[in-house]
Amino acid sequence: MSPRVIDLRKPSPEERLNTGDAHPPTDRPSPPEEKHLTDVPETIEWACPEHEERQRGPYWFLFPGSVATLLIIYGIIAKSFLFIGFVAISFVLLFILMKRKPKEVAFSLTEHGIAIDGALHEYAGIKSFWMFHDAGGYELSLEIKRLFAPFIRIPLQGVEAAVIRAYLLRHVPEQEHQNRATDQIAKMLGF
Repeated sequence: MSPRVIDLRKPSPEERLNTGDAHPPTDRPSPPEEKHLTDVPETIEWACPEHEERQRGPYWFLFPGSVATLLIIYGIIAKSFLFIGFVAISFVLLFILMKRKPKEVAFSLTEHGIAIDGALHEYAGIKSFWMFHDAGGYELSLEIKRLFAPFIRIPLQGVEAAVIRAYLLRHVPEQEHQNRATDQIAKMLGF
């Protein structure tokens, strides 16, 4: 008698149909509504702010300022002037970054690749894509073939997510990406 083997991989849509479980998993949103590939234009262009603009009052800077002050006091006690300089410069840069207005970024999908503010990412250099959906709308995630910062997140404001998905399916495989903690923290802080 052979031992029973349990397959823990996520079943493909075909396997779900064979087992009678045709419903997608509930822990992830369903993809945007399918579009016929004939309905997709040759190029798609849109522009949106690089991040959501948030109004921050003076109390918002109280916590980072308190942390910076405590770290500077620690640096003085430890007589580490390099550490003091690092903390001070970090706080000033954080303050400048938070006060800066988000710039408008231009995106386009062409037959050659994805252009982000004029920088072209060719389809050959993109491993996969995935679309995340939350209360703010859809967001495109690209996995790039590089070691440093292999994921790019692109907001899909002012453009139909289904059209983008249908266009990308012609060039890049769709593969589920995980929602990384760094992206969540950056979104929470308004970067």
